[in-house]
Amino acid sequence: SEKLFKRKWKISREIFDANAGEEGGDEPGEPGTPDTPVVPDEPEEDGLEIMKVKDGKDSIVVFVHDDGDLSTATFLKDEFIENDLKGTVGLILNKINDSNKATWQELFDTGVLNAESHSMTHTYAGQDNTKDETAMVNGVETFIPAGKMKTEIADSKTALKELFPNQNPLVYIRPGVGTITDLQGNTIIATSANAIEMMKENYIAARVTGRTAYTKEGVDTIPPTDYYAMYSIMPGSETTAEEIMESVDEAVEKNGILVFCFHGISDTIANSLTTRKSEADEVFTKVGEYVAENKVWNPFYSDAVKYMKETETAKATMETTGDAIEVTVTDELDNE
Repeated sequence: SEKLFKRKWKISREIFDANAGEEGGDEPGEPGTPDTPVVPDEPEEDGLEIMKVKDGKDSIVVFVHDDGDLSTATFLKDEFIENDLKGTVGLILNKINDSNKATWQELFDTGVLNAESHSMTHTYAGQDNTKDETAMVNGVETFIPAGKMKTEIADSKTALKELFPNQNPLVYIRPGVGTITDLQGNTIIATSANAIEMMKENYIAARVTGRTAYTKEGVDTIPPTDYYAMYSIMPGSETTAEEIMESVDEAVEKNGILVFCFHGISDTIANSLTTRKSEADEVFTKVGEYVAENKVWNPFYSDAVKYMKETETAKATMETTGDAIEVTVTDELDNE
């Protein structure tokens, strides 16, 4: 037992839900429990180390489907069940109605998909929630009423929770709304500082839509540079499985987090952002293998963020009394 005390133990644990005050396991509402400590083969200095990635895996890979296309979500459900993966659906809340709500609920009940808000209407939210404004949105003069920002960001979260009570939206899937200018043609940043502040009041993180159909520069650090501007990459119609896996390999090599933004996945190519099923199938099969090989942790988006946030504030202590070892992990997060 003396040798154990001279080793640095690495502790991986489930994450406390910083927003709702309940422990988050692999399924929504499932209590988290500490994992068995992993003892290195070679002795190291005394002490404890919280694992940067759950279970000591090399990287985090998150799959997000934007907009809420049922055929794509159904394809993802089947792929994720087959390959032991998970993913997050960014729902546009005004598109959920009596004709599709039950189907979405069935998909979420499988446990391989969860829901986050992708806004209420997927339109420009304005610069200031308290004021009316007029802007050119993709070349069209558009009136944005006061209160629209709240509708898109905060009210969409409330709507999601009312529609699907077993879901706990914590990450805002920021929508891309195109080119915004004022009436004189001056460029306006679509997501204002006021919008970011509203996201911070309602969510623990926010994802930025990928700027191009595909880029390999989407791997972020753990923890990310900015929780409210987490970048994502968007595979498209011309993207191959090999290219996508290059990004996954980069995340593994850099011990980083990689967020994918999939729009449609179909054999019928609707636009440049539609990924071919054959390419997606190859990717999910390979990432499933990486999960089994401990190269990748593939959680729901919110679970990834919760884990990273807690590791930033968590402190681990170890006390030994005779042959007994007591490990305590605490954090400074507000669990209310």
